[in-house]
Amino acid sequence: IRFSETNQTQNIDGPVFSDTKSYGASAQLDYEFGGGYTLTSISAWRRWDTIDGLASDNSPNNLLNVNFADFRQRQWTQEVRVASPTGGKVDYVAGLFYFDSHVQSESTQLFATVPLPFFRRMVNNDATTENMALFGQANFHVTDKLTLIAGGRLLREEATADKIRRDVVFNLTDSASAEKSDDAIVWRGGAQYRFNDDVMAFATAARGYKGGGFDT
Repeated sequence: IRFSETNQTQNIDGPVFSDTKSYGASAQLDYEFGGGYTLTSISAWRRWDTIDGLASDNSPNNLLNVNFADFRQRQWTQEVRVASPTGGKVDYVAGLFYFDSHVQSESTQLFATVPLPFFRRMVNNDATTENMALFGQANFHVTDKLTLIAGGRLLREEATADKIRRDVVFNLTDSASAEKSDDAIVWRGGAQYRFNDDVMAFATAARGYKGGGFDT
């Protein structure tokens, strides 16, 4: 191989590949009823599949060549919210949110040159995540120029992970499982001031939440 900045060639004898497919769909339904209120429903679904492999030794020798995985992820979300009419002293939006995700993977690693347990193995991983939330935000129009903003979200997240390893040579099996649940309250507050039709200033502060996960 002639090395250069533009040459991507590698001297590897094992299969290196990646086949990925991604799908998604969403639907939104809006219904306006008396008094200027709007009810909105948003449903969404996503799917992600990938099969990939690599020669872990990164060499022209058959040392760690068999290393591939089949990975599948599915998720769907549902949000239902109501929005108040605008133009008065107070306008707001409030609703419910639900998220569900499921991840499965099956991997095979056959490293025949390493005569130790679990270097020739098949691994199954299974993980789930659920997130449920109640949320709302309101704008308080103190004057024609000054608006105060206040919002919050009460959420609960639950996650599980399961792993099974099988050594196909030493006839060994081990497994591990874990689960967690979190409750959190996040918020947002601020103010905006409109000096004229062309100039507006605002400041906001918010507290967020990032759910943990498991490295299987």
